[in-house]
Amino acid sequence: MDQALSPDLRVIVYPPDAQGGRRVRCDGEILGRALGPGDLLEFLRRAGVGVLAYVQR
Repeated sequence: MDQALSPDLRVIVYPPDAQGGRRVRCDGEILGRALGPGDLLEFLRRAGVGVLAYVQR
């Protein structure tokens, strides 16, 4: 899934669960449960997402 330049890409990071993990989805596909920023970046890298293009403050 190489969507690094897709303006329609939708990444959802859910609020933390009871253990502190956050579910992560990309265009409806479950990528996993992130326990920290490193996990999130790894999920997005594996999904082929150009992370720097989507960093917002």
